[in-house]
Amino acid sequence: MKRNTKTYIINGRNFLFNVTTFNQLFEHQCRKENMNKLQYEIELGESLGVSGNAIHAWRFGINSPSDIEIIKNLALIFEINDYMELLKRKLGANFEENIVEFGKDNNLWT
Repeated sequence: MKRNTKTYIINGRNFLFNVTTFNQLFEHQCRKENMNKLQYEIELGESLGVSGNAIHAWRFGINSPSDIEIIKNLALIFEINDYMELLKRKLGANFEENIVEFGKDNNLWT
């Protein structure tokens, strides 16, 4: 299956949606809300104005949110202080790093 992930450009740097972090937070919310994954895909999709199928595709890395505002809203729903935790740095053609590992203290994007 073809992947259709979006590159987000923030302050001149390229980022990708962090599927691993999203899945961890998604599963945490499922437990917190006492819902199965399919039910929560539908509920989360309704909260964000997208389909449950879109959420499912994000979970499996088939595609990613269409714009950064959706990621910011996800951060609010998941009670994350910094929406950037839902992104990972895209370095070069095929090299990606999770920005949480590097952090702003390492001056990668200042």
